[in-house]
Amino acid sequence: MKMKARWLCWLLVLALAIGMVLLTGSAGAQAVGKSGAGMVAKSANVDRPVPAVQPDWQLHSSSALPHYTIYFYKAKIGVKGGTTLSNTYSGTGAVGDVQHESSTSSLSVDGTISSLIFYVGTVPRGVPRTLESGTPTVINGTWSDQGEKWLDPVHGTTEPFTCGGTIASTAPPGNMILKATRSASKVAFTLRTQTVQLKNKPPDNCPNDSRAASLGGIEPEVYETQFSIPKSQIGRKTIVKTVSGPLAKYRSFLAVVCSGNPGGCTYNMTWQGNIRFTRVRVVKVG
Repeated sequence: MKMKARWLCWLLVLALAIGMVLLTGSAGAQAVGKSGAGMVAKSANVDRPVPAVQPDWQLHSSSALPHYTIYFYKAKIGVKGGTTLSNTYSGTGAVGDVQHESSTSSLSVDGTISSLIFYVGTVPRGVPRTLESGTPTVINGTWSDQGEKWLDPVHGTTEPFTCGGTIASTAPPGNMILKATRSASKVAFTLRTQTVQLKNKPPDNCPNDSRAASLGGIEPEVYETQFSIPKSQIGRKTIVKTVSGPLAKYRSFLAVVCSGNPGGCTYNMTWQGNIRFTRVRVVKVG
């Protein structure tokens, strides 16, 4: 009986040992499986990285959105010029009528446009290609006329005369307009130094039929000129352009002064000056 009990004890110990070995192997296999799975996942992450979220400022700076610069300028405009007149009537007039006359005038027009906007770059849709600004003007000018008028037409007697005055706007203080149109390579400008007619003051102290005081009859297109600035210059601190007028296409308007006496009358007008652009602000978009 003692031998039988002893064998049973040894069998029980052996069974327990085998059970422990089996349990240990199973746990090891599971651990190795988990470790391998983790390595596969890690390898997968290396091959296919998760994309990073871009910060807002980078998203807004996408090349698909406009990138442009806005330049703010002011423009100081000043022009000077004048007119000349030579007028002689054939035949005999009435007492007090002009027999012949010579007249000159000089004038200046000044103004400052406080805000002009220029766009450079990929300008967004909706921004107009043409922008316009205006300002009141300061006009200074004088005119004078001298010649002979009829004193006694019957006996062919004349006497000298002189007259003159100042130059002003027909709608004081006057106004100038600057229009800018941008294209791919330049900004084209149209400057009207006066949008209304000028006039001679006073017009009634000269002899009858004098043509010296004729500014009020000339259309304001004669105060217009055109010029351009290359886009490569937009952005400079200072830009200066020289302007002059009248334009050739508007010189025909001067003919109104001598109408009715073309053979004995000549009239001319010229003016020139500068427009100075000064940069006051820069805004970059995009």
